[in-house]
Amino acid sequence: MKKRAITKRFILIFMAAIFLLTLMPALNAFAKKEMSTWDAVKKRGSFRYGAVSNLPYFYRDPKTGKAHGLSVKYAEDIAKVMGVKAVPVDTTWGNMVAALQSGQIDMAPFLIPVPARAMAVEFINNPIAYMVESILIHKDLNVTDWNDLKKLKIAVGMGSANDIFITKKFPEVKIIRYPSADESFAAFQSGRAEVFVTMSMSGIAYLSKAGNVKLVIPKPVFYSGLHNAVRREPDKTWRDFLNTCAGYYYTSGKVQEWLDETMVEFSIDPKNVPSVMKERW
Repeated sequence: MKKRAITKRFILIFMAAIFLLTLMPALNAFAKKEMSTWDAVKKRGSFRYGAVSNLPYFYRDPKTGKAHGLSVKYAEDIAKVMGVKAVPVDTTWGNMVAALQSGQIDMAPFLIPVPARAMAVEFINNPIAYMVESILIHKDLNVTDWNDLKKLKIAVGMGSANDIFITKKFPEVKIIRYPSADESFAAFQSGRAEVFVTMSMSGIAYLSKAGNVKLVIPKPVFYSGLHNAVRREPDKTWRDFLNTCAGYYYTSGKVQEWLDETMVEFSIDPKNVPSVMKERW
């Protein structure tokens, strides 16, 4: 009887050990469960956002190191509401999604939500702003419609979204393709082209470099929303909060105010820059 009791006790202990071993992976996974972005930001006392050195989004003064631009104003207002700090992390448009996925940044503002990006990260529903397909032309040239471009020489970055747009929509226009947007702009500046096709927000940077030119929105209007992207995670608190912020800042006209302020800071008349609110086009 005593031997049988010992054997039974050994079997129970063995079964308990097997059960614990089976349970360990689940316990480890629970213990290692990643903190949500919202909780991490509150605990850290700051959030990191992607900062692309491109007017009007972001610009760092080389003398003072101070950051300026639309992304800065947007991020710092969110940080103020949360009672935390907004920390810019230098990146590029091409690396923004990878920076999100790797945890280098907590949000990627002012991104176009294309399907390829949406496979890797999550976009908030409300747009922060809108940008529109535009053209840079000299002030003495009158262009109001895309069809007015048929008789003009058009410079565009080869393979860019602008190239695809103009080729698909208006195949009969005379397009001069250059390896990059900067080279296309240089051709426009030198007179080798009469028109430079660009998105309105990108065109602002070129507008600041050239005199006697204007940024025009031809009819019909073609536009894209600019959204915030965040990491995919079960807890949607961070995403939902940013969605509310974007909706409020847009409808209240706050983003437009920030853009106007940025333009003044760079000695550009806000009246010469297309609005980020499509209702004003």
